[in-house]
Amino acid sequence: MTMSPERGTETPLIYNAGQVTAVITLNKDLRSSDTYYFYLYNDEQMLIDFAATDDGTVERSGRSLRIVFSQPPVWLPGGYFLLMRNGSEQVFRFDITLDTHATFIATAPRPCPFLSLEHLLSSRLCMQKRMWQMLSCRPGLRQFRQEAIRRAQLAEMNRFRSQLLSVKGVEDIDNNNSYLICSAGYTMISQTLLLFRNVCKMDRECRVVDCTTLYDPTTNNPYEKLNDILADRTSSDNALHLEMSNGPSPVYCLDHISALLETGGKTILKKLRQHCSNMMLIGSRQEIDDVLEQNPSLRPMFPPQNNLCIEPFTLKEIIFWFFQRALIHHLYFSPEAIDKTCHVLTEAYQQGVVARWTLPDFDGFINQHVTPNYCRRLTGCILSQKIDIADIEVLPDDIDTQPLFTQASTYDSTLAELNAMIGLDDIKRSLTTIANNMHLAVERRQLGLHTSGLTSHHAIFMGNPGTGKTTVARLLGRIYHSLGLLSRGEVICVDRTRIIGRYIGETEENMKQLLQEAQGNVLFVDEAYTLYSNSDCNDFGRRAVECLLNVLSQKNPDMLIIFAGYQDEMDRLMSMNPGLVGRFPYKFLFKDYSTDELMQIAQSLLAADDYQLSDDAARQLAEAIRVTQAQHSKHFGNARWVHQFVHNGIIPALANRLATTTHPFTREVYQRIEADDIQRAYELFNPKTIELKPHRQVGFSA
Repeated sequence: MTMSPERGTETPLIYNAGQVTAVITLNKDLRSSDTYYFYLYNDEQMLIDFAATDDGTVERSGRSLRIVFSQPPVWLPGGYFLLMRNGSEQVFRFDITLDTHATFIATAPRPCPFLSLEHLLSSRLCMQKRMWQMLSCRPGLRQFRQEAIRRAQLAEMNRFRSQLLSVKGVEDIDNNNSYLICSAGYTMISQTLLLFRNVCKMDRECRVVDCTTLYDPTTNNPYEKLNDILADRTSSDNALHLEMSNGPSPVYCLDHISALLETGGKTILKKLRQHCSNMMLIGSRQEIDDVLEQNPSLRPMFPPQNNLCIEPFTLKEIIFWFFQRALIHHLYFSPEAIDKTCHVLTEAYQQGVVARWTLPDFDGFINQHVTPNYCRRLTGCILSQKIDIADIEVLPDDIDTQPLFTQASTYDSTLAELNAMIGLDDIKRSLTTIANNMHLAVERRQLGLHTSGLTSHHAIFMGNPGTGKTTVARLLGRIYHSLGLLSRGEVICVDRTRIIGRYIGETEENMKQLLQEAQGNVLFVDEAYTLYSNSDCNDFGRRAVECLLNVLSQKNPDMLIIFAGYQDEMDRLMSMNPGLVGRFPYKFLFKDYSTDELMQIAQSLLAADDYQLSDDAARQLAEAIRVTQAQHSKHFGNARWVHQFVHNGIIPALANRLATTTHPFTREVYQRIEADDIQRAYELFNPKTIELKPHRQVGFSA
């Protein structure tokens, strides 16, 4: 057998585009008149292409068969294998290697026995070739491919067993159709289940049901929608029918299963189990564990092999899927553009960027960073009437790769921003170590190395106001997001006034909405000590803490909770509620800024707005900071005080001076701050009286 690209190049590209031809000469034991089927796989068992002698895709010439493979759109270096099956169900395997010089090396064929992997990949699984190809090539579904192969093997074994025994009434060994599916935010779960069901030839209808719609306490019958589903009166807004059938009871695929942990969840599961013997739970690993822990009777439904996880995308999956999506958008890449794209995606994958892409990210990159440039160039060619057939293809310059590497640098740039902050030396060293440790764990896991699970990293920030706690929380959110540990990475700042309700039940409802908003983000609870009162057992703050404990106890929640407040008060909070102590593995003390550090902060604020201090003004400002800090109390605002002094005192003093004096209209005059401006600001602003008092507890007790 020989394989070679039909396109030749003087300098072979590592990533090759174009059709590949395989020529196979049949030996005397095989009849040239038989029908032959060919299936090309890569070493990740992704079905790349297929052909057959009876559909015109294979040319016969005596005892030679010539197969032209037009897929994949790009040939990646590595392993492939070609399966050949004839009408007599004989299967042969050719192992193929594509080296980095665009040379194919094929081994001699070897026969494959019945029920072997090769037999399944070329027979039962390919009864619906397009469905199997779509399932096998969709990123992240390696475990689904393996399960489809296992089910196909069992089905073939049952068929063989029935034929061999030739005994009436011999029943098949059934597959268990109940699955735990760890989706981790996967965006095409319904389509994936449809493909999986059809490839596996499941005899049951699959319905994806949104659990948040199954219980509505505002209606007379809170389970009305659930009853509608069970009575087959389902509307499109509360369930998605993947396929209707009149066969056995359906398999209910339960999405958004965290709703099953709330009121009505046990009743929902009880009713579903009364109507069906199989179900699928779809959610994050933590959500699945929580539902099973709360409903232990469900565990026997799910054997270990029925635990499927959508995995991080491999590089081959990413490249293959990218070009598949490009074809969906009717974009055809030139060989040079394919080579550039593959190199860029490989580099971005190694830097940990595209490895964390979701399926919509592929379309987003194509729509934002390929299509606009392509359309502008092609429009210009048409307007200038200088266009040929090559211009129709996507060219290397049409691909804007800069956003990939801007995104890749988020981790490093955020750490650099953290370390550039004034002061906080101990905090910066500790957080840098933690971030680097997480980065190491993420990269090891991407390389397939054994890595212990990334546990929660909730933290307590202790310190006076204005010491950088909120700023550091924002940087942590960006770091966690860049590592894929938070899906969004924004900071949601709250305090007691937003959490505590005025009547029974309102606090729980506030917390439910708040936790939904904080999903994927940093929940920053300022003055957290005000939530807990040791002297008032009826205080609603206790309920808020109990709600937070549910999240704090999760192993890997898509949320980072930070409690912040004064050191003494936070210490008392931890001592009053021992359940909180072990939930916060990290505790950081934000010390007050020194005089020199506050001076640096003031200078950076002024420089950011193009203000300059005269020498006398700089000395006057340093003295004002020194005097104020020397007489400050416990609740001194630190950097926040400096910010107010600059923007509410010094700059208004400059504005007053310029408004009452005659001066030239020059940049220097409007930039320069004099010692008199500092003195007037200190007298009028009176910063020594401005302190940030701790909030009195507010809210109502039951």
